[in-house]
Amino acid sequence: MSSDFVRYSPEIETFDPMLNEHLTEIIDYWVKKVGESPEKEGGGRAVRGAHAKTFGVVRAEVEILSEVPAAYAQGIYAKPGRHDALIRFSSSSNRLGPDAQLGPVVGFAMKMFDVDGTKLVDDEPDATTFDLVLKNSPTFIANTAKHYLFIEDIGDRVGDYLAQGRAGFHQLLTDYLTGKGTLEQSGWAWE
Repeated sequence: MSSDFVRYSPEIETFDPMLNEHLTEIIDYWVKKVGESPEKEGGGRAVRGAHAKTFGVVRAEVEILSEVPAAYAQGIYAKPGRHDALIRFSSSSNRLGPDAQLGPVVGFAMKMFDVDGTKLVDDEPDATTFDLVLKNSPTFIANTAKHYLFIEDIGDRVGDYLAQGRAGFHQLLTDYLTGKGTLEQSGWAWE
């Protein structure tokens, strides 16, 4: 086991004092975007704001082993057992369309069933499901909720940027790094 393992506890997280305001803005953005999607996507029905196109759904079984090292035996991994699950494979794009036009990033999300324990979601603390999202990158797309506010707009307009060729790609990178000109240089999104 790696010597730099950090056991999770709420104390290791840092919360932005503006988090609730940023979350309200993020939710408002997605409510508007999904609300407009039946017309914008042309299908007459709502489209997810991210990972819009499903490639497939499979039934699975997840086994939590009994010989898990103590450092990892926390949360759902603390109790050995088997759980039925569903796995959804998707494009990360917020658009529908031909696979070749949706980009190379794909998603893998799993919903596990019959998982005991109180959940962190306020409106479903007694839910018996557990959602797990797997990533093929060690970092999330945004460092903070504040960064996510400009990244969601940039992500929505990736096609517009890329349609401008190399100059458009450079503008995408510039907008991402600088928060579309809203971040001081010391706070640019380098990480």
